Amino acid sequence: SELPSESTAVQQKSYVTFTTIPENISREDEEGEDPTMTLLERRQLISGSLTTGFRTWEAALHLGAYFLSGPGQELIRGKSILELGAGTGFLAILCAKNLGAAHVTTTDGDEGVVEALKENLFLNGLDDERKVLTSVLRWGQGVRGSWVQDDFEEHPYDTVIGADIVSISNAIAVLTLLLTTS
Repeated sequence: SELPSESTAVQQKSYVTFTTIPENISREDEEGEDPTMTLLERRQLISGSLTTGFRTWEAALHLGAYFLSGPGQELIRGKSILELGAGTGFLAILCAKNLGAAHVTTTDGDEGVVEALKENLFLNGLDDERKVLTSVLRWGQGVRGSWVQDDFEEHPYDTVIGADIVSISNAIAVLTLLLTTS
């Protein structure tokens, strides 16, 4: 069959399913199905839409592998999580669905990415905002008096996560503001 044009290919979405088995569980001991998550991604889109958030990147996979380890699970299980630069939602879904986070607030700076993230939460049965709150968060803007301060007061963040964050100085600025509001 004929291959689609490059401009058509980058707009196509693909379902990608990840299996997430914590290191302390052997597959022989497991009964039933493996823990999975399914994401709808634009695998061919790198940055043509001025964002890189429509696909899962290697850094998220590596951080997710760490969270599946014993020490990593201690950072997540039963904790309130804030994620910066969520993209497809891989880490937020892993934390909420497979690692027992009490609450996850997951953010990205792009409205289109946040809408796609909400679709991925729905695909994984996490479209309840009491468990996972999703919103746009633009770095460099104040958080005092915003939804972030209200969310922090309701679910004080125990762990702040982010993978492939483009500007670490902007992420530090957001964290500093969050810490000064508590």
